[in-house]
Amino acid sequence: MNESDQLAAPIQRQAGVGFADFTVIRRFPKIAATAVASLQGDPKVQCAIETLVAQIIAGERVDTSVMARPTPFWSRYLDGLAQATWAELPFFDIEFLFYHAMNSLAGHFDEGTDVFRIVRREAREVALEALARASFDMKAGIAQAVWLALLANEADYSQLVTGRGDASTWAERMVVDARPELLAALANPVRVTAPIHLIADNAGAELLADLVLCDTLLASSEKSHIVLHCKPWPMFVSDALPEDVDGSIDALRAHTSSDLRALGLRLHEARATNRLRVENHVAWGEPRHFDALDAGLVDALQTARVVIAKGDLNYRRFLGDRAWPAETPESMASRTVPFVAFALRVLKSETLVGVPSDVATRAAAANPDWRTNGSYALVQRLGHDHRAANDAITE
Repeated sequence: MNESDQLAAPIQRQAGVGFADFTVIRRFPKIAATAVASLQGDPKVQCAIETLVAQIIAGERVDTSVMARPTPFWSRYLDGLAQATWAELPFFDIEFLFYHAMNSLAGHFDEGTDVFRIVRREAREVALEALARASFDMKAGIAQAVWLALLANEADYSQLVTGRGDASTWAERMVVDARPELLAALANPVRVTAPIHLIADNAGAELLADLVLCDTLLASSEKSHIVLHCKPWPMFVSDALPEDVDGSIDALRAHTSSDLRALGLRLHEARATNRLRVENHVAWGEPRHFDALDAGLVDALQTARVVIAKGDLNYRRFLGDRAWPAETPESMASRTVPFVAFALRVLKSETLVGVPSDVATRAAAANPDWRTNGSYALVQRLGHDHRAANDAITE
């Protein structure tokens, strides 16, 4: 059996069954309504977005004529969809195309319209007050900051429900826990001058928690510096953009809490001195998996001190968003990804590997929707260190 034969099939939408169909039938109309509301009643765009949602639900032909081509990748990708239908596309592609089409119809690529900016700003305001009331010590160690960053992934504004979990029981609901390995990698003095790369997920509470983690890592060593990767344009409702990073830092600096102001000032200084760098590579806004990134981006991630990837979408990119059995070894399922990273994720989509069968059985017995309803979490090492393998071959 060759390597390609061992790949699980990409997750597809099946009418009336599963999370993918639930997303199309229930989540897409609500997300589209949020986008339409932000446009303040533009009837032409409203009609176009409503038509888009109806076409996706019905599985009709993909109308690429309404979609912008902001990058060469998007142009090639859309050319490849000639005569394709929404019904036959993998779920990963359906989601990307849904958001890309909405951005195109709303005028983002022509006029900069951001249909989700209001949602992200409101999320930040609520999260700031929650952080001000929290008992979290801003001077806590890296382990606590990692834990905060993980749990903050629970909030996802593209979901119909957020904040499901009892925070006191999260430790019992970790289906994979590679925190010791992650902390060891962060503490490794061998590559301390290489940057830490953090691939962000949501704005709001999660981005604030990620900034606390960045601040903690920067304070751990004067040699530390961090690259924070954000999306290049609005996606998945609450995905963080560079403006959300700077907006969050400015809001922290202006807060009435002395602790939050001090945090904001430190982060502002880190941005000014380039110890905290924000990047928004176009690949993060394209329907690519992590084994199909540009060579320059791959090289940056391969040479990182540590890569931390937040949330469901990044996790799905590692695994091709395929229907792997949960007990599939992560080393096998992510073997084509040419860099190593630690995924921090609260489970809100079906893709999952590396979970012992007894853990999966207990979780399913306790909660049939355990893979998708935000009740479980993981920290997991994924990808393959191709540099180390090549070094071993040449020795």
